[in-house]
Amino acid sequence: MFSLRSNRYGILRLHIRKDQPVGPSWKCRIAAPRLAELRLRGIRRLRSPANDNVPTANWLLMIGTLLIVVLFKTSQNLAGAYGIAISGTMLVTTILLYRVAIGSWRWPPAVAIFIIMVFGAIDATFVASNSLKVVEGGWFPITLGAAMAGLMLCWRQGSSIVRHRLQDMSMSLESFVDNIDKMVVARPPGVGVWLTKVAHGASPMLLHHVKNNSVLHETVILMTFVADRRPRVPLGERHLIEGLGHGIYRIQVRP
Repeated sequence: MFSLRSNRYGILRLHIRKDQPVGPSWKCRIAAPRLAELRLRGIRRLRSPANDNVPTANWLLMIGTLLIVVLFKTSQNLAGAYGIAISGTMLVTTILLYRVAIGSWRWPPAVAIFIIMVFGAIDATFVASNSLKVVEGGWFPITLGAAMAGLMLCWRQGSSIVRHRLQDMSMSLESFVDNIDKMVVARPPGVGVWLTKVAHGASPMLLHHVKNNSVLHETVILMTFVADRRPRVPLGERHLIEGLGHGIYRIQVRP
């Protein structure tokens, strides 16, 4: 069981009890005197998940580099793979520039197409000249790039299927809040925190808990971590607290 405890400074700490079975009704409880004392800004991230992956990525890059050196043996054999990799990267970057120019920079389509065609023609010339070296080693970056692209497409499709599945199994927050008093027989005192991926609905985990136990904490927090495309999120936009009524609050965190 997971539990969140607060000390006198309002800093939350996560406690994991190994003697408790992990089931579908995971619960997080906050032992804070008042809900107003919860300050997300006081939570200090001791270790970032992104930083934890850096050593693994470095080891994989080192192993991959050594395997390439052993595979091609000489720099002359590696020239074909290098030329395809560099020219292909330039062409793909130019193509992706069109989407950035239209979506983010708000360029007129005619201007964006003209610029992309100019730079794309130059990059395509380099790709065509290096395509003669596909057999001599250029196959390696093409194969590796295709494998990585296939992996990312599968990951994206799988995430989309899971997200739609969760939305189909969830209930709208409006219906959940309006009918919560009819769905439970008691609201014991305390604060329950539910981690959910469903940002605009009651998660299947919460519905399963209410259906089987018919009880819910007097104060309920629905916490959702939202991935942001920006590398750094401003401090004022890192969390959003919204009161839904009946002692239910929704918190969206952008780490």
